[in-house]
Amino acid sequence: MAAVGFCAMTARAPHLLDGRFLLLRTGPFRELSVPLDTIVSVRAAHDATVGHGLRRRAADEEAVACSVSSATTLTLETAEPLPVRLRDGGIVPARRIHFTADRPADAARLIGEAIGGAAQNR
Repeated sequence: MAAVGFCAMTARAPHLLDGRFLLLRTGPFRELSVPLDTIVSVRAAHDATVGHGLRRRAADEEAVACSVSSATTLTLETAEPLPVRLRDGGIVPARRIHFTADRPADAARLIGEAIGGAAQNR
C-alpha cells in the first residue's frame, strides 16, 4: 500500500497553458504561475538542479527550478524578476525558470506561440 501512495504522491499533473498564464506544476510540491506577457524566451535545455519542487539554483541567483525530480528539460526567461514562493515559504525574485516537460521541443514551440499571441493582445 505504501508503494501505491508513493507513486500517487510523485505523479505529475500536466502543466497548463492558456491565453494569459503558464501554470507549471510539480505534483505535490507546489506550482508556479507565470504570466505569458512577462516571458521573453523559452528553449529546450536539459539540466539538473538538486532537489524537487520549487527551489533556487545554486549556480544562478536569478534562477529557480520547478520540477518533481532534479532533471529539467526547459528554460524560460522573463523580462523582469518574478516573485517565486519556494517550498520553504521564502520568496525570491527569478528571471530564469528551469522546468520539465515530456516533450521539450513541442512544449517550447507551444509556449513560444502563446507568447506571440499574448504580445498581440496587449
